[in-house]
Amino acid sequence: MFNFSSRPPRPSAPQQERRQLQLTVVGTARSYDLDDSVIIGSHASCDLQINDDKVGGRHAEIYQAGPLWWIRDLGSVDGTFVRGEVVEAEPLEGPSEIQLGADGPILFLRGLDDARVE
Repeated sequence: MFNFSSRPPRPSAPQQERRQLQLTVVGTARSYDLDDSVIIGSHASCDLQINDDKVGGRHAEIYQAGPLWWIRDLGSVDGTFVRGEVVEAEPLEGPSEIQLGADGPILFLRGLDDARVE
């Protein structure tokens, strides 16, 4: 199950230009446009809730720092993988595949201004 919470968005930093991303949960018909940070996990308090055994309560965060978007593992047991490598924090340059846990759900991220990847 995948749910965006109804919590109000966090205030964004007005001094930096926000680059909008599209997050797709692979294998589902779910896509979300992101223009602010998002906490991903199985707990109901997360911005994107994914109920899967490989997904921790507060598994990872996608956020913008300067001109780049980053993914950061929030101490999950099963890890966060980018391009097949476990990461603690990693810049997301260009379209990126993120896996939550070694055999967990896959997320695909791309900038809305990136060329469509088939």
